[in-house]
Amino acid sequence: YTHHNMRPMLVGASRWLEKRLRPTTTPGDDPLPLEEAFIMVWALQELTPTGLKDYTSLTQVALARLRVSSDLENFSPLRLKQLSEVLLSARHALGKEDTDLEDRTADSLAKHLVDGKCPLDVLIRTMAVWNQAGSKFWNNHTNLAEAIMHRATNFAEDSEKVSMAELASLLETLTKSCFAASERYQAQRGTLLKAVLSRTDSNNNLLARSISLLESGEIPVLPGYYPPGSEEAEADDGAESEVHPEKGETAADRRSGPPLPAGELVLELGKLCREKATNGEIAGVAQLLLSNIDQLKPEQARAALEVVLASSRHVRQIDAVPSLSEVLERLGDMVAMQAATLPPLVLIDLLNKFAELRQPHFFFFERALAVLLTQHSTQGMTAGQVLPILEAFVTTRLNLPQLSQLVLKLRTSTELDRMPTMQLIQFLGVTTSLDALERPQQDVQELVTRILAETSDNKALPVEGIATILSSVYLSGVTLPDSDLRRLLSWLARDYGAEYLNEAETAGFRLFFLAQMAKTDRFASDCLSRMLVDVQRFVRALMQHESATANVPSSKLGRDFKNEVMNTCLAHKAPCQVVSLGPAGTLDLQIGSTGYFLHGPETFFGPSVARTSLRMTPQEQRRCWLLQRLLSDAGTRKRVQDFYPEAKEWPRIKEFRHISWLTWHWADD
Repeated sequence: YTHHNMRPMLVGASRWLEKRLRPTTTPGDDPLPLEEAFIMVWALQELTPTGLKDYTSLTQVALARLRVSSDLENFSPLRLKQLSEVLLSARHALGKEDTDLEDRTADSLAKHLVDGKCPLDVLIRTMAVWNQAGSKFWNNHTNLAEAIMHRATNFAEDSEKVSMAELASLLETLTKSCFAASERYQAQRGTLLKAVLSRTDSNNNLLARSISLLESGEIPVLPGYYPPGSEEAEADDGAESEVHPEKGETAADRRSGPPLPAGELVLELGKLCREKATNGEIAGVAQLLLSNIDQLKPEQARAALEVVLASSRHVRQIDAVPSLSEVLERLGDMVAMQAATLPPLVLIDLLNKFAELRQPHFFFFERALAVLLTQHSTQGMTAGQVLPILEAFVTTRLNLPQLSQLVLKLRTSTELDRMPTMQLIQFLGVTTSLDALERPQQDVQELVTRILAETSDNKALPVEGIATILSSVYLSGVTLPDSDLRRLLSWLARDYGAEYLNEAETAGFRLFFLAQMAKTDRFASDCLSRMLVDVQRFVRALMQHESATANVPSSKLGRDFKNEVMNTCLAHKAPCQVVSLGPAGTLDLQIGSTGYFLHGPETFFGPSVARTSLRMTPQEQRRCWLLQRLLSDAGTRKRVQDFYPEAKEWPRIKEFRHISWLTWHWADD
């Protein structure tokens, strides 16, 4: 919002949405379906730091639409949780409660709970929302409070499906919030306690505190609740507590009880990750930690982040445990705020740990980079320190403008002279992957010349070094002189066969060979035919080797987008297909004589906030260029057939188009 000036975009979206929510006056300009409109209102309040305060007119129109609609009763539990967030934000935006909608929302939630249709995580998150409204809300909606206690008891009894950690997260929300002051909680806590104690894991330390509160019936003193008969209870009407002008603290702060053991939860979360516990168990402790994470002091936050980052390596798919990703994000935010006080080596280590997990924490990366640039300007940094920073940004596909400052500092002749051969290769690899070289042809050629100057026939480069060089040449689109190319390929043909290469190396070499044959300059495209016979034999064997095709990055969102496009084509009975080109990879979609490249978020540098700000990675740019040349140019096809005869079966495509996942979802039906 702040870094990419999203406010004008969001304000414009709110005006468009408000117009579509009002009764239509123009033929054909139908109002949006209620649920679609509501989701957009919710998204606006999520994306805007001040919630709905900037959109009071839209909020009034949206709530009016909800009041007269019967669709609300059909909302899913997740939609009702989101509606709860909107209603709570509307309180602050409009300065009053919408009792009718709050009552209907509570009734619908209660019905889902009684029917057993509300998942545990949605229940916890919904309670956390309404706990912000204070104890008054729960006392006014006893049907919802009773349904929550009934469902909580069911969860406690179901030890097979509800793990100890998940139950601990639920009990934490029940016993240590304003909900504990409700009449229904006090009346039914005995039944819930009995269900909890019947479990075989009830003696776990994570449950001990909640069980103690269930037994005693103690009501925590929290914002929004005061003991009956107290002066605060008479003065408070469920509104937010005021800041004490002398001390800068709230009355709730002065009455708060002892802190929860957030540090112990960090250690427990790390242990579960290392022991490869189920996603449910990890999520339960992560939710519990999130509710207590603000208790961590700055130095504790750094230690906690290091523990969670190191332990998360053992989780097979972090994205499958959203609460774990949220813990990493929250801890990263806390550490980013103190980045200026941390040693450079600590920041570099944290950057690489985030990168290892493929977690592009934009705020942390931005703050860390700013601090490291200051360090480099004032005290200097070695190439061995800077290159891991650039590697972290390559891995996470974050390409910030400030990175060019680091590249320029290393690009000087003085710095290049100091680098050993493998650091020069590493520098070449990261700069081409980030598309960070101002003069690719000149810069790549100079780096390759420097690298080869350190070698000889008896001192060849290792295969991983050759792979990085040729991959960089491929990504930059540079043409190397025959003499340089002959040395590199001769080493490969002499010392390595296809059976000695791993899949990534094989795929990279094949893309390089195809790109050489696809060049528009005739002399450059014929370079392989001028190589020694042994080299040509090696190229031919590698092209026809049964190995994996080019490794194209993918994401769940990207895969879902491509499947949706394909299903839409099939639904309209369009003659479509995915075109496999063997070592060159695949064309995402062909319809008749037109080819389509479908670009998911993984094919762009992040962060992407609008269609106009998308910047395609060099990997995707070169993939599109190569496939277009292979499928449309007859001369390229003929040269490839000499090394890969199956190319004669590839279809001929006359036109190519590009569709990004954002363009697709913004398009009209």
